[in-house]
Amino acid sequence: MLARLTAYRGFILSAVKRDFSMRYTRSLLGVGWALLQPLAMICVYTLVFSKIMTDRLPLGGSLVSYGLYLCAGVFAWGLHAEIVTRSSNMFLEYSALLKKVSFPQLCIPLIVTLGATLNFLIVLALLIFVLVILGKAPGIALFIIAPVALVQICFSMGVGLILGVMNVFFRDVAHLAALGLQLWFWLTPIVYTADLLPDATHKLFALNPMAILIGAWQNILVFRTEFNWTPLAVVALASFCLLGVGIWLLRRLGSDMMDEL
Repeated sequence: MLARLTAYRGFILSAVKRDFSMRYTRSLLGVGWALLQPLAMICVYTLVFSKIMTDRLPLGGSLVSYGLYLCAGVFAWGLHAEIVTRSSNMFLEYSALLKKVSFPQLCIPLIVTLGATLNFLIVLALLIFVLVILGKAPGIALFIIAPVALVQICFSMGVGLILGVMNVFFRDVAHLAALGLQLWFWLTPIVYTADLLPDATHKLFALNPMAILIGAWQNILVFRTEFNWTPLAVVALASFCLLGVGIWLLRRLGSDMMDEL
């Protein structure tokens, strides 16, 4: 499987490039649209929740500190949401190409994931630039970004791959995924901090992989406290298993999926 994907690397990279250029071609803001939606969300959440949250953050209790806290969480969540949302419809979106051209079906989730990752890297670079300007550069913690990002991408790709395969057979899956992502967002400490909720709910966050991953991003980019690798290792194991299940489903149901398309 890896050998076939390597053989089709040119096709994958050209598809990612074409998707990226089509998204922003003839657009006045261009790549700026990748920033506009999350920044709009951050502005709204800052105005609505700043009075509640600023005193609860160990960052000096200011609008800037809460804004940075939101940026770390919202940008990281945006990567997850884009991969899962696009993946849930990806085989339907690329159905015409799948019927006309022979290539490994796993190329499709790779194209979707790489495209979302490229957008995220642009946003992340701008966020780090802003942190440097504000004198809040993460420093050596930046080296932790790569493993955290890899784990999150594998987790999101695993979830998206399973949803994408199932959506070919049951078209309600994409709609349920969109609803589930909205609920999942508010069940993850992005807008609020975990200590705002009762202690009894904290155990639930340990069962939410995105709560652990978002917490890791907030730790790296905002809090810069001592990093705890144990929760990330558990999420990494779960992510690789989930991705394995998604790949197995695709290989097991690939031919039936083509009949449905």
